[in-house]
Amino acid sequence: MLKWSECFEKPIRPFFQIGDLRRRLRKLSAAGLVRRWRLAIESQGTTPCYYKLTLQGHRLLHGKNAEPRRSRAFSPIGVSLHSHTKALADFIVHTKVAAHRIGVSYGLPPIFVPPSVRESGFR
Repeated sequence: MLKWSECFEKPIRPFFQIGDLRRRLRKLSAAGLVRRWRLAIESQGTTPCYYKLTLQGHRLLHGKNAEPRRSRAFSPIGVSLHSHTKALADFIVHTKVAAHRIGVSYGLPPIFVPPSVRESGFR
C-alpha cells in the first residue's frame, strides 16, 4: 500500500511513511472495515501482514446491497498460497507504479481493489 499510494490522485494524499500507513490500517481495522492476518513467508524482521476487506468494508466501497463474488472473499488466504499471492500482488503494484511514473494509465481507478477472481479465471 505504501508504494501503491504513490498513484493516488488528489484529493487523496499518498503515504510517505510506513508508520502513517500502519496507523490508517489500524483505524480501518478498528472500524471493522478490514481484517488483518499474518503472511506465512520468510521475511527480515517481523512477520508481514496482509489485509482484506470485511463485508462491511466491501459494502462501503461497492454499495450497501453489494454481495461478494465468492463466498471466501473475506476469509484468510490459504497458507499454501501465501508466497504466490504475495508475488502476484508485488507484480501488480510494481506494474501500476511503473506505469504511473511514466504517465501511462491503463484503466485502473486510483484506489484499485482487485476483483475476487481466480487467476485462471482471467480471459
